[in-house]
Amino acid sequence: MHRILYFKLAILFVLWCSKPVAAQKGAYGQFLKADTAAANSYFYGGSHFTYSPLQTDFRYGGIYGQVGFNLGRLFSKKIILGVTVDFKGWKGFNSWKPPDKLKNDFNAAYLPNVSTPEDLAKAEMITNAVNDVEDKNFQGNYFGRIGLSIAPFPRKFGSFMMTLQRGYCSFPIYGYYDDPNIDNLDSDFAFLDFGRVYSGAIYFKPFTFSKKTRRTSFTASKEDWKNYVTVGLHYERLNLNESSFYGISVNDIVKKEFLDKYGIQQRFGISLGVNIY
Repeated sequence: MHRILYFKLAILFVLWCSKPVAAQKGAYGQFLKADTAAANSYFYGGSHFTYSPLQTDFRYGGIYGQVGFNLGRLFSKKIILGVTVDFKGWKGFNSWKPPDKLKNDFNAAYLPNVSTPEDLAKAEMITNAVNDVEDKNFQGNYFGRIGLSIAPFPRKFGSFMMTLQRGYCSFPIYGYYDDPNIDNLDSDFAFLDFGRVYSGAIYFKPFTFSKKTRRTSFTASKEDWKNYVTVGLHYERLNLNESSFYGISVNDIVKKEFLDKYGIQQRFGISLGVNIY
């Protein structure tokens, strides 16, 4: 359902953006074929800091990198249609804890359905993290995702770029070095992982709303670099039913009522960064 909605939004976005250019250049196909001195490159990327102004049950955002390969460059010097990879390989400085409401509901629903002492110990690790037990708590987050990006007019009209991706996120839990119940490769952390995380973002460059065509990153002057400042609006869908913790999941340790309430996490954020495209 969400993927169909994203596809419809992408089509509407492209149609809306095509109006001003169509008036100047004619058909969009002719616009793409027209040669230009300010050609897009095959590669693009940058770095961003994402933050959610809304309270989230699990930590959201942080500093992440982005790289992409522009397939659109194969047939046009003016469009970005590429494969984009986002990655956050640094967990951050601080520990964090879920909101009190989620913690209280988790404790009320805690009912581990596991068959071995090792799995019961794993369930206790998750419980300690949710309850923010000292030296056994959540410490930052990681994520990785891959998807498609499109920027119909990357050098004008705000340089809007839409990205749709799928990936994973991971929440490290501190205090489990050489724990006999898990195989965490001698790390200080155990990792609560989530797969099939869907996300979408719309990036724009506030200094490129002028109709003046700017130069590429390889020929840019100092005055041009402000044109790579990028603002982003983000959406992410996290599913607790897709959790994994060394052979068990959140599903195995709480009642169904908890997952009915918290299973789908809808997360929204904003970002500020630098993106070269």
